[in-house]
Amino acid sequence: MLAAPQCWYCSIASGLGVLGLDLSGTKVDEDILKRQIEERKLKEEEEQRLNEAFEQQRIRDAQLATLLERKIEE
Repeated sequence: MLAAPQCWYCSIASGLGVLGLDLSGTKVDEDILKRQIEERKLKEEEEQRLNEAFEQQRIRDAQLATLLERKIEE
């Protein structure tokens, strides 16, 4: 089934929700928004740490492979 087009009122209400406003024009609870921002920031920091750890492990693996190749050649 095709989705029915939104009426102008629904479109405006949806847009206001994206901006953090409800239909009465009041702000959405700022604590919730702050918590979501903080959680996103923590996830990004954790992802960065994991990427750095992965890169360090990749470097160590490459160094070990080089050492093993040299030993095999001897």
